[in-house]
Amino acid sequence: MSSTNNNINNFAASPVSNSFLQSDCLYIQSAGSKGSDSTAGIHLRWALKGPVAEHLPKGDHFQGNPEGFNKPEDFITIFRTPYYPLTTPLFLKDSPQTVVDNEALWMYGNKEGRKFYVYFRNRNKYQQVRANIDPFSDPVGFFNQYGSNIVEVECKEMLFFASKLFPSANGLAKTEILSVETNKLNLPKNVTFRKKIEDFSEKIFAENGRSIRFIPTDCIIERIDFEFYDNLSERSKWEEIGKYSLSLDDGEVLDRRLNPDPGSHPVHGVWSRYNDGEYVNIENYYQKWASLPDDRNTIKDSVKQYLHLSDDPANPQALDYYYLNDDPSDPNTPLEISHLAILQMASLDYHVARMLGLGCLDTNDQVYKGEEFMYAAQYATWGDLKDGQGEKKVSHVYITLPTSLQDERPSLPVNLKEPVPGIFSADPTVGGSTSGIIDAEGYTHDGTGRYISLLTDELIPDEPADSPFYYSNVEFDMSKFTYPVYVGIEYRDSDESQWRAPELPHDPLFFNVDANGNQSKYETVAIGLPDFGEPAYLHKETKSGKHVYGSYGVNWFSRSQPSSVNWEVESDIKPANTLLPPSSVNAFLIQQEQPLLLTSQNEQELLTQISGSDKTLVRLTFEYDTAQDMISYHKAINGEQLVDFNPLPDNEELFADEAEVFFRPEMPKQIFGMIDTISDLSGNPLISVIQSKDLPLTSANQSLSPNIPVGQFQNYIGGVFKVANDEYFIHDIVSGSNPNHPVFHILKKQVGNAFGQTSSAPFDPLNFVVPAANDAFMIVENMQNTTTWGALNPHQVKVKIGNNWPVHTEEITISSGQVPDVTENTYFRKFRGINRSASVKQYTDQFNPTFSGLYEITFPGYVLNNHPQYSTVPAADSIQWYRGSVRIAKDNDPNGEKKTLKVIRIDNIGTGDLKVYALDEAYTTDPLQTSSSRTVDVNFYPGYRAYLYYNAPCRLTEDHLLPQDEDTLEKYSIFGLRSSDLQYTYKSRISTPSLLFGRKIEAPKTPQLPLGALYATRPDYFGRSTYAFTTEYLHKPFSVTF
Repeated sequence: MSSTNNNINNFAASPVSNSFLQSDCLYIQSAGSKGSDSTAGIHLRWALKGPVAEHLPKGDHFQGNPEGFNKPEDFITIFRTPYYPLTTPLFLKDSPQTVVDNEALWMYGNKEGRKFYVYFRNRNKYQQVRANIDPFSDPVGFFNQYGSNIVEVECKEMLFFASKLFPSANGLAKTEILSVETNKLNLPKNVTFRKKIEDFSEKIFAENGRSIRFIPTDCIIERIDFEFYDNLSERSKWEEIGKYSLSLDDGEVLDRRLNPDPGSHPVHGVWSRYNDGEYVNIENYYQKWASLPDDRNTIKDSVKQYLHLSDDPANPQALDYYYLNDDPSDPNTPLEISHLAILQMASLDYHVARMLGLGCLDTNDQVYKGEEFMYAAQYATWGDLKDGQGEKKVSHVYITLPTSLQDERPSLPVNLKEPVPGIFSADPTVGGSTSGIIDAEGYTHDGTGRYISLLTDELIPDEPADSPFYYSNVEFDMSKFTYPVYVGIEYRDSDESQWRAPELPHDPLFFNVDANGNQSKYETVAIGLPDFGEPAYLHKETKSGKHVYGSYGVNWFSRSQPSSVNWEVESDIKPANTLLPPSSVNAFLIQQEQPLLLTSQNEQELLTQISGSDKTLVRLTFEYDTAQDMISYHKAINGEQLVDFNPLPDNEELFADEAEVFFRPEMPKQIFGMIDTISDLSGNPLISVIQSKDLPLTSANQSLSPNIPVGQFQNYIGGVFKVANDEYFIHDIVSGSNPNHPVFHILKKQVGNAFGQTSSAPFDPLNFVVPAANDAFMIVENMQNTTTWGALNPHQVKVKIGNNWPVHTEEITISSGQVPDVTENTYFRKFRGINRSASVKQYTDQFNPTFSGLYEITFPGYVLNNHPQYSTVPAADSIQWYRGSVRIAKDNDPNGEKKTLKVIRIDNIGTGDLKVYALDEAYTTDPLQTSSSRTVDVNFYPGYRAYLYYNAPCRLTEDHLLPQDEDTLEKYSIFGLRSSDLQYTYKSRISTPSLLFGRKIEAPKTPQLPLGALYATRPDYFGRSTYAFTTEYLHKPFSVTF
């Protein structure tokens, strides 16, 4: 670094030795505002950078000798000066002072001692022209012959901020400005201006310009005017605006910085946040500064902690540690945070930056007169700048571009890429971890939402350093815009014309205001620009339809620029199929019996009412209650509502409407066999191919064949292939070379760890087990396949679940863990059934004078009518309410999990106040209530009892239910049930088959008269005689007794 070229001597503050102009340790930017989207005036924002980036000015906080970057009087000083041009011309039509032909370089100097280096970047063309024209005698002729080729002019001693080209004639020039970070040699150069200039009256502004390069067409460039930073520092008169640093003074922070002129130039209700008619609420910043419920969450506390902790030169980031329950003795690793990082991130919000002494509003009367001003920031350091020169005193200065109210320098917009369904990440390990949450299209497995990843496009311009001339055809002028630090997300339905408010990212603890200063929507929260490949926002869509996403960029002046790129995404949100089959399924064939043991008198009467010859009558009972019919959402943890708590509307929830009945007069078939060979399926190493063979039974001198008719293969697919204690799922069955020995495709079994967890790593053969050759196996028909039940299923009777029950809701809180580490989980639940206030009374009578767990529950004023499918027509299928369950809150835990009791009897159906009797089997160890009677809300789900009669198409006949072989007395059939809904046409799996027992009963009849001799035999020694006779029957009796 040359101290000669970087010296500043005309600032109002006393200069510090080794002054450094356009320092790489300091940056300041200015932007004008006409008041349309923010407070009118000139907005200033600065920051320490480079080696000093891990420091924030502390004002007068630090006292003592400088340590690191801690020092007394630690302020950034801001200056202002009116802008007027101080140009340094370069006359290219004049003869150069020096020509270096092997570098195609001309060198010029002027009376100020500046040197300009003119490079002819097309060396071949240069040498061709040089062979005929002498630059010293005819520079204009040389440029004319060099023609439309690249010329680059560079000043190595000092940086410029403005330039202007003067052509020889009307033409054009493709032009670029190359800038560097600071005034040091051999730094990477970046293009900060690119444009095809046709109007040469236009002045080009660019920060830290090192060189200008151009290709003229139909003209030559005869002269270039430059404006250098050091001319400003030496010739301009600078006025000090103020000194800035961190402060704990509420008046300084909130009055003089955040809202310095609320009367004439207010921030409240004027500064957009960030569009859509939403404005900054200044009260939010008052609260964030020092008025939050927990002081540790305030900006002021973080400033206080930074000032204290960073006094230690070994802790410049102000690292702090937080322990669980604020217990430093906790052996667990504490949470480490940096107060420096917190403040720097917070300062991306311009209003917070002003509070932290990193920005200000220039609302001086002079700026409203339309003049341009330039601003300078000055900061002194005593620390080591990592430049090899150790600790030393350096005054850092950075000067802005000329700025007036018209120079608003809006943010670049941030465009969204096409939204990606699912939880997208550049980290390849994330995809596997989300597979348990969503499917391939981003829908949650419970169907209540869909995740959409919103990624941002690359900002333009964004080009590599030292790029070739016109690296792209994108033209830009970086003096006209600012880069965004945030991205905002917009959202609306496709048929809506306005974006939704509040926006998707918002803070429900704070509110925006409208243009009149009145409270409006939740405070808009912009999102920090994400790392490459990471989503800016992950949206959980919970509504079906077409939705539109938009975006905007927000610069570090908290001013936004909308994007013109919008994306429409169509989602079909519906709950996943979580239907469960009915439970407690029981089937019983009603036959005549005396005395009554397994049937009731009413059922015997139903049997006698059947007029036909086939007396089939089946009682089918089942339950469908909160075990199947409750929808539960995790709402809150320790009182804090979860961000993804968003229940579906009641009319979109999935509840079963009907129970379908399946019947088959045959038991599930079992097949036995032995494994002959085993191999992997080609192209899929997760599937084993098993060739079967007969299973020999040595003791019986016979064998069992695994023969399955081809037409019944489907009945076993999806079932279990059992080998010893291992079970494998059957993926497919194909015919083998021997028709009696089919080939089974089974899924290999993944081995879990000691906790039952399986690996998410790619396929590893060591993680899977397969059976071995010569192992015996057994398979059973898969009764989850509807085809296995037969083509005539399900039964025509579909049992209606409930009777148009409304949806009820409740919240319960469940505690887990041990004191003091107790977690309170709150669940929001939806359910149906009968939910009413009822009298719950411990039941006793003369036969049971002591309470034994039975409760009498009465619902005053409520009549339970018969099931809507109840019928009194003889031999007509009928559905009745039968038993069921009740849920009641325990008296010692009214907000906790309710207790479920089994109902053993229902009284007064259709006649009066509903009364049920429910049994608490754990009344001694976990009592429902200690009082003999109380009134409490009760949720009652009645069970179901269906009476099914003769039905030939469904094979529900005596011929199918009873054994037809005269030597067989018993036969088993099976019933299964599944639930279904009508809104989404979902079906549950089929319940475990319930056996129906059928016994052939022969009514006793009088036998024929016996045939035998006229007399018995003579008495024997013991006085006994015998008599033989033959009895004849016209039927085959069940048994005979004489």
